[in-house]
Amino acid sequence: MVGRADQLVALGQRLQLARAGQGQVVLISGEAGVGKTRLVEEIKAQATRLGFSILQGNCFELDRSLPYGPVVDLLRAFLSQQSDESIAQALGSQASELAVILPELASLPGSAALPSTISNRYRLFHALEKIIFGLAAQAPLLVVVEDIHWSDDASLDFWLHLAQRLRTWPLVLLVTYRSEDEATSLTHFLVGLSRARLADELVLAPLTLEETDAMQRAIFHLERPVSPEFLRTIFQLTEGNPFFIEEVLKSLLMAGDIFLRDGVWDRKPLQQLRIPRSIRLAVQERTARLEDECRQVMLLAAVAGRHFGFGLLKALTGLAEAQLLAHLKQLMAAQIIVEKTAEQYVFRHALTREAVYGTLTQRERQQYHRAIAEILEARLPDPPNLDTAVLTHHYYLAGEWEKVLTFAQRAGDHAQAIFAPREATELYTRALEAAERLVRPPSPELRRARGQAYETLGEIESARADYDQALLQAQQKGKPRVEWQCLLDLGFVWVAQDYARAGIYFHRALDLARAMDDPALVAHSLNRLGNWHANIGQPDEARQYHLDALARFESLGDQQGRSETLDLLGLTATMTGDYSNGFAYYQQAVGLFDAMDDRRGLASSLSVMAECGSNYLLDAVSVAPITLAEAESHGRKALDISRQIGWRSGQAFALVVLSLNAGSQGQLALALEQSEQALDIASEIEHHQWTTYAHIAGGLARASLLDMTAGRRHFERALALAKDINSRFWTGIGAALLASVMIRLNELEPAAALLNANDNAELVQHSLPARLIAAARLELAIASGTAAAAEPEARRLLSAVAPPEQKSHQTWQSAPRLLLIYGEILLAQKRFPEARAKLQLALSAAQAQGARPLEWRVHAALGRCWRAQRRFEAAEAAFSSARALIDALSEEISDGELRQTFQKAARAQLPGPRPGARRRAAKREFGGLTEREREIATRVGQGRSNREIAAALVLSERTVEKHVSNILGKLNLVTRGQIIAWALHLGLASKSPD
Repeated sequence: MVGRADQLVALGQRLQLARAGQGQVVLISGEAGVGKTRLVEEIKAQATRLGFSILQGNCFELDRSLPYGPVVDLLRAFLSQQSDESIAQALGSQASELAVILPELASLPGSAALPSTISNRYRLFHALEKIIFGLAAQAPLLVVVEDIHWSDDASLDFWLHLAQRLRTWPLVLLVTYRSEDEATSLTHFLVGLSRARLADELVLAPLTLEETDAMQRAIFHLERPVSPEFLRTIFQLTEGNPFFIEEVLKSLLMAGDIFLRDGVWDRKPLQQLRIPRSIRLAVQERTARLEDECRQVMLLAAVAGRHFGFGLLKALTGLAEAQLLAHLKQLMAAQIIVEKTAEQYVFRHALTREAVYGTLTQRERQQYHRAIAEILEARLPDPPNLDTAVLTHHYYLAGEWEKVLTFAQRAGDHAQAIFAPREATELYTRALEAAERLVRPPSPELRRARGQAYETLGEIESARADYDQALLQAQQKGKPRVEWQCLLDLGFVWVAQDYARAGIYFHRALDLARAMDDPALVAHSLNRLGNWHANIGQPDEARQYHLDALARFESLGDQQGRSETLDLLGLTATMTGDYSNGFAYYQQAVGLFDAMDDRRGLASSLSVMAECGSNYLLDAVSVAPITLAEAESHGRKALDISRQIGWRSGQAFALVVLSLNAGSQGQLALALEQSEQALDIASEIEHHQWTTYAHIAGGLARASLLDMTAGRRHFERALALAKDINSRFWTGIGAALLASVMIRLNELEPAAALLNANDNAELVQHSLPARLIAAARLELAIASGTAAAAEPEARRLLSAVAPPEQKSHQTWQSAPRLLLIYGEILLAQKRFPEARAKLQLALSAAQAQGARPLEWRVHAALGRCWRAQRRFEAAEAAFSSARALIDALSEEISDGELRQTFQKAARAQLPGPRPGARRRAAKREFGGLTEREREIATRVGQGRSNREIAAALVLSERTVEKHVSNILGKLNLVTRGQIIAWALHLGLASKSPD
């Protein structure tokens, strides 16, 4: 513990906070050998003394391609200490979800019917979370995960999921990792913790020269400092790495270069010392001195991995149990391995195992890996489980390509089934490499499977390459169904980047389905073409395709197809601005997706439902069927599910929608943050459609913050991307929003030119882009002084949004920004009563939706309307409401510069208060009391007598008595005590008397 005092104190504090019910996440980072594990052992001892239970899982090199490796390690360590009855009681109904990653659970009493695959990652995460929180409910819990830099993606996602939910539990999640590791998956995990401010990090630095001296003195129980010459030699060689220091000293001890003489440690002269120059050499020199048979056991263990089982080692060596146990005890005494459980052992440090493994020749490694794989294959259950990935690993390193081809594909399929796409791609890649080495063309199904895994991860280029190859092979091998699937796959990936290319594949898929005379395939193809038509700005054609598909699926009794079609019908409706009918379709789709446990379909539908609040993309074009708060709830569920299943494009979509809703409610900083997160993900996975949408969300957030220049940049980028992917739908939206910002920047001619260029006959007039362009034209008319000419168009748009039959019960919901624009058109014509009526409707709609940024703008417009009629008190009341909202919105912006910019720009849009307005407002607020009367009432409320008040204000007592009498009359009070109560209620009594 030399040099770790500060970290120990910090960790002790985290344990105390957790005991009090404040869950903690702590990261311990540093280079290999710096002492992370030693620090963890010390804090585990502290936790035990404080009454904590401990769960620990370790990550190993193999785990990067082994789904849920460290989670399995943690659970097995826990279960190994329990009886079957205790396990059944602890796991309860969760056992059915865990059986796929812990096949031994199938042997539990009453568990014969456990499924072979989990239904979805959400349920697995929920099962794991429930077990961990259940243990934390019994006693404070320390969960340790070591060496997370070797973790698979699926496990990292679970630890992040747990970190997001443990804040109210007596639980500490303690994670260690090598700081020099740059794995992309680890980076995503750390960024996820950082963005949500979920974790504290303790960075372990190498020891200083003085600490290296203290460490050596502690090891050898020296009272005096180590000689400067020896200390500098060791320090310069090891650079203060504690593990290297230990290994060098052990090596010198075993070589006899350091020795005990008369109970005192001594050493040979420095020039005679045989000091190893690296950690690997230090370990190798030490292990070379072991007995031959013991050393052979150690070598086989190193090939098995950092952790290995007694049974596997016994089968490999052929030794009797007692003989093998004696060798293991010798390795433990030499501090090479440690016993984890009665069956499991682990190398004391990863560097130790790496050094031992490094002594083997390539041929020896292959031979030993083959022997291990053959033993594991004989034990392999059917259907495949996680052991198949371990088996694949050993056959791969053994160069047994026939076996790799067989087992890697099976392991990849299993990884896909348990929602571990990153691990699936690595396993499929090994299968494809095996086929190449065998000079055997891989099956199109294998290529397509890897393409699907890549697509889930958002690696579009890699997915497209696999789909192209799979399509070619399917055509060559005469597999029309696989060919059809690949055509749809290619259409899907091109949708993200180029609608024109996507349409080619969707048309080919429909032609092939009809040639095969397969009704279900025809219906699926119709849906894909329908969605394509919707995105190129042809919603009427899209609806016909979807209705045709729906009829076919219903006749087939295909619930999956029916749910997908309802989803697409809902999307087509919302893209035309018909959010009421779109929401109704999505409610049906969500019910079906949920019943079928289709998490991807459910996440997608929930995201679109979340668009159905009157957010600031839609508040000029649509009737909102739900409030912004309800929409936000749907969006959060969509994001949660997308994260749980590792669907990155789904995460980007959900974040965009959440940004739109947050900004519309006035959570402007959050809206900006969510749009930036969406943009990061969409850009990284090269999903151009969601990148376009993320720029739109970012532009709207910036515009609401009144940073019009930054908003303009976002909209310009969105418009350019929309043109690149050949989407008239997104092009129209981008052009309308960019023109709107240009109008607010007083760039009227360029805005008009942009609207003219994009308002073409190809845009269906009731589509969302067309309505946004029409709304921007109304804003342009107001800004350019031609409001009267624009009124018929405003009336037409409002009528289209809220048909007469709906007005009686849905007027309050009808496009609040369009009502604001209409009111401003009437105001420009000095038609004040009509303008006021429209603006009051806009205010009611904005308030009902919780749209605070729009609400302050409506108050400002109402203030201008009252002011134009010289109704100054009413005008000031409206402006005061606008200022109060601006101040409230400002308080929620943590960035000082951003807050100041917004507040200054927003207040600049309001006139200053008229002379005396504040005085009159204060008078109204305090029951008509004058400033002097309020002053006296304040002092009465503070318990002052009339004489004291008169002396303080330099008045006569008679004058004060008269003022008190006036106060009683104006406030309809009888006694002085009632004045005191009134002053206390309004907070006047707490004010300074001077």
